[in-house]
Order: sequence, then structure tokens, then C-alpha cells
Amino acid sequence: MAAFGYSSKSRRNQTAERLSFKAVIEEVKEDLRTAIKTAQTQIYEELQATDILFPKSNLRSILYNLLSNAIKYRDPNLPAEVTIPSYPETEMIILEVEDNGLGLNQEQQAQLFTMFKRLHTQGEGTGIGLYTIKRIIENRGGAG
Repeated sequence: MAAFGYSSKSRRNQTAERLSFKAVIEEVKEDLRTAIKTAQTQIYEELQATDILFPKSNLRSILYNLLSNAIKYRDPNLPAEVTIPSYPETEMIILEVEDNGLGLNQEQQAQLFTMFKRLHTQGEGTGIGLYTIKRIIENRGGAG
């Protein structure tokens, strides 16, 4: 599971706009349509927080990377399932992406956001996706 918190009290002055989680998730699902279909992925949305003030390209990058990782690193013995909850917490909005994939042991979890670090050999990748997500969130004043 990947979880990120974000406060609208951002330290950066990038252009943020009010976005619907549902709309951006649908755009990303369309981009990943072939992979979703091939892996027979079921995606469930549990959106208690429905909107966020955030740069659209950044939110798309976050969701694209997390969803594509969930599909790429799925357990080949199970139908792929991804749940995307969002909810308000204090002055933040929490967005999570949970899946029933291969998972990570404690040592891998400690290295999760290291640049160029691949934690599974299944599928292709460069090891920069989760690092990039962490940088986006931190640069906007959030926590990964």
C-alpha cells in the first residue's frame, strides 16, 4: 500500500487547481486500459475526499505510477485488485493505493523511495517512479 498526505497549505507556488479524484482516476484508467484489461484488474474507489487542490499533471503522475505498479507487480496467482481510498484527516487529504500484489518485506519497505532501486524483478522499470512520487508530494508540502 502507498499512502500520501497532502495539505493545501503548500510551500510551492506551482499552479494548483481544484481536481476531482474520480475524474483524474478515470483519465489514468483510460491511459492504462490495455494493462488493466490484460491483467483483469478490478479497481475499487472509496473516495471520502472527492476533490483536491493540486497541480493536475502531478496528481496524474502519482496515480499513474501507483496504478501501473499495482498492475505490473501483481501476484500472478490472483486476480489483480486495487483499492483507492481517499479521506480527510486533520488539515490533510490522505490518498492511498492498496493492492493484493507481491508485497514488500521490511528491508524492501525501507528502500521503497530510493532512486533507481527496483524491488522486484517482475516487469520492466527504471526504479524512479516511487522516488518521483515522493518528490512531488514533498515539494507540495505533503508527506509520503
